[in-house]
Amino acid sequence: MSVRWIFKRNFERNISSIGRVFDKFAPGWRTVVDLNSSKASARQKLFEYWRDQVAQLCTDTANNVRLIIGGNNQRLYWLLLAAKHELARKFWGVATNVEKQGKLL
Repeated sequence: MSVRWIFKRNFERNISSIGRVFDKFAPGWRTVVDLNSSKASARQKLFEYWRDQVAQLCTDTANNVRLIIGGNNQRLYWLLLAAKHELARKFWGVATNVEKQGKLL
């Protein structure tokens, strides 16, 4: 199941007490996400929590996350670098530099 699917299309179902996808995806998320906030805010907080959980696995995550959008301006997915090696961070820096690289599509 893609991250895009659970974050965008089934978000409301997955944050409910019935949906347990996020409990598997990011255990402990309910302690940091305010379910009374807007969907956009809850989505962002959950994503940040998940990114921090990935970083705790001794894998660095880049701060410059990229939202990829489709031809009809729809959100498709977020790109996030999770790597241990500095060379990967160097490549990510070049690839995400809009001035030098252009758009990530």
